[in-house]
Amino acid sequence: MSGAEINEEDLLAYADDRLDATRRAQVDAWLAEHPEDRARIDAWRQQNDLLHGALDSVAAEPVPAQLTAALHEKPRRHWRGPAIAAAIATLVAFPVGLAVGNYLWDQPTRQEAMDIATAGLDAHKIYAVEVRHPVEVGADEEQHLVTWLTKRLDVPVKAPDLSADGLRLLGGRLIPSGDKPAALLMYEGENGERYTLLIERATPQAMTAFRYAESGNIGAFYWIDGGAGYALSGPADRVRLLKVARAVYEQLES
Repeated sequence: MSGAEINEEDLLAYADDRLDATRRAQVDAWLAEHPEDRARIDAWRQQNDLLHGALDSVAAEPVPAQLTAALHEKPRRHWRGPAIAAAIATLVAFPVGLAVGNYLWDQPTRQEAMDIATAGLDAHKIYAVEVRHPVEVGADEEQHLVTWLTKRLDVPVKAPDLSADGLRLLGGRLIPSGDKPAALLMYEGENGERYTLLIERATPQAMTAFRYAESGNIGAFYWIDGGAGYALSGPADRVRLLKVARAVYEQLES
């Protein structure tokens, strides 16, 4: 292609139809010579379609009164205002660009979140297939489990109740994530499918919206909020995973 430098930001803007005619023509020329980037754009747009199908009805709902009121409260922690604003964007508005864009992301935050996603996917692959020892502490000792993990991680650990989504808590364990400890909670569905929630300490200033990652037949939605990073991993069904991730988020924020 002649001269024009095309980067990931251009590809993201192209996928969202946010380029002017001149830049769009340059990207069209680039894509003609780079089918792998064309495939990425097609995948991003497919993901957007899936998210719209799952959440457009939510976008039409009014912003919950408690969230609106919370924006006007004096935050107890300096990250709380951005966290609530992002929750509104994620749970209510969910703009197209949120699925593939860089909403509230700088490069260090992006890398930290990607590391969390990788840790979550890797841990899921290792432990979700265990038959006899899937967890270290069972759900029958849930209070002990969350107290122990909270102390080890130095961030609050909760075990969301996902029974409304057909998932029961099996228990959890302490695992390494790079040079930090992380908690891994495991849930099981009626058909034996397993979901894991990885929780670890993260940069307190960081805040992200949901992002999606995939490795083989395993997918994960991951985010950072309030000094903790999360990765919900399970079968690579984006709509199903997003529904469960929303339930996790809502309970962690309550």
